[in-house]
Amino acid sequence: MPKILRRTTPISEVAGATEFSPTGGTQPTSSLLPAPVDIHQRVKLELDLARWDHRLDEVRNAIMAEESAQRAIEREINLEIGHLREQVAEMLGEIERLEARISRLEISSMPLSDDELDDEEMDERAENAAYWAEWRQQREERGNNGHHRPSGNSQRSRDLRERYRALARLIHPDLATDARGREHREQIMRLANEAYEAGDLAQIERLLTLWSQPLDGEYEMPSLEQQQRLLIQKKSEHDELRRQLRNLERSELGKLVRSDIRKRRRDIQRESERLRRDLASLRLRRRRLMRILDARRRELSEIGD
Repeated sequence: MPKILRRTTPISEVAGATEFSPTGGTQPTSSLLPAPVDIHQRVKLELDLARWDHRLDEVRNAIMAEESAQRAIEREINLEIGHLREQVAEMLGEIERLEARISRLEISSMPLSDDELDDEEMDERAENAAYWAEWRQQREERGNNGHHRPSGNSQRSRDLRERYRALARLIHPDLATDARGREHREQIMRLANEAYEAGDLAQIERLLTLWSQPLDGEYEMPSLEQQQRLLIQKKSEHDELRRQLRNLERSELGKLVRSDIRKRRRDIQRESERLRRDLASLRLRRRRLMRILDARRRELSEIGD
């Protein structure tokens, strides 16, 4: 029986090989060759990059939504107990002034009035401020070798203004292509405006980092190595954003956002009661300090007489 010979050469490598087309006729089998390996790798990387871009957008949106929800809770709390917090802060400031007056009166030989004691404090603060201002100026002159350098506050104001403008150009609602995109941009813009009004440069920079995208322009095909580095970078950025989101969710405001409305109201009520107790205690402390101050003045008056 004759031996059957099996073809070992792929048909695609046979010169002039053709294959029947489903629609009839023939076509060269070379069109059926698989794509080069680097093309497969590039396509896979492009798909991975697209997936990670989607995940990054999801985390960014989650961070923006979380911050908006926490801002709303913060406004609700301020409406309920903001005035109590202000009163406590004012009372603490007044107690600090009374304690300072008593300390100065302890080393005084005359029963000075509150205005005189406060004037002494202002003079002391002015002298300290002048001393440190001169010290800083001398240090800057030594460091700059006579070259002028803008002060930290003015430099910070310029940085804040420039970054805010860059962020506004990037996320302004007028750049939206649909209603949903406009609503989303308006939400981010509100956060940017709040940060700008508060002088929060770190928040402006964080928003700018979150929403910066490469400018449109001529597309240049990146190399495989560049795509791989970009993929690693996106994964690292995703991890960092997830960490920020977890920190937001675990914060006190984040816990309130996730709490039951009734529990939140109970927590606010408890905080209100605590602030009222603190305020009552501070008022008693203020009265004691005022009695001490008056007693010291009477003592000095009797010594002078």
